[in-house]
Amino acid sequence: SSVPSLCLASTLKYGKADSLNHKIAGKWISVSAETFVERVRHIALGLAALGIKQGDRVTLLSENRPEWSITDLAILSLGAINVPIYTTQAIDQIRYILTDSGARAIFISNRRLYKHARQALERLGFLDRLIFFDAEGSEGVERAMTLQALEENGREQARRTPEAFADYLSAVRPQDLATIIYTSGTTGEPKGVMLTHSNFISNVLAITDGLPISSTDVALSVLPLSHIFERMAGHYLMFDAGV
Repeated sequence: SSVPSLCLASTLKYGKADSLNHKIAGKWISVSAETFVERVRHIALGLAALGIKQGDRVTLLSENRPEWSITDLAILSLGAINVPIYTTQAIDQIRYILTDSGARAIFISNRRLYKHARQALERLGFLDRLIFFDAEGSEGVERAMTLQALEENGREQARRTPEAFADYLSAVRPQDLATIIYTSGTTGEPKGVMLTHSNFISNVLAITDGLPISSTDVALSVLPLSHIFERMAGHYLMFDAGV
């Protein structure tokens, strides 16, 4: 019924020890299916504890990394709406996207990207939280917290109310808005393209019917996950197929 229910069920079904992989200092690091789903659950519950609810907009400013994939599905699991921002987007465009979408929180990869976007983030009263993937990025930043702290909070929420995540997830419907992806803004202000969970799911199912994608395959994510093609074909499709 939703993108996260599709991806999380498939991830657990195939149960791989190397469900998601990335390199740190030239060394491959694997994230297991169980860890991946657990992190999605805890981040979602952490966001809920901050007051993020169904229909709220949450922006994501980051390069491709495991936290992008995990956070995206956590946002969608609450019925909230992911608004991705390209790391190369101009300051005035970042500010326009945040303002136009009315984002309540933003996930930021690191200090470098925060410095790039800082002018766009100033004096936005509706933006409640800045959540940093890299902990050092949050130091001295007003309204900031780390992803680790958010997850710890979510883990505590899971202990208190074990059924909460499943309740949030089951409330998300196919016709609900999943994302607003803004155009590049080369011919004027960026335009917000609204896509539902059903829009994504119908594409994923059509491709798996038409292409010989197998759970024994390995996929390399190359395009930015902020781009609709990579998000659907290199992200949701691959999780659904157990790649």
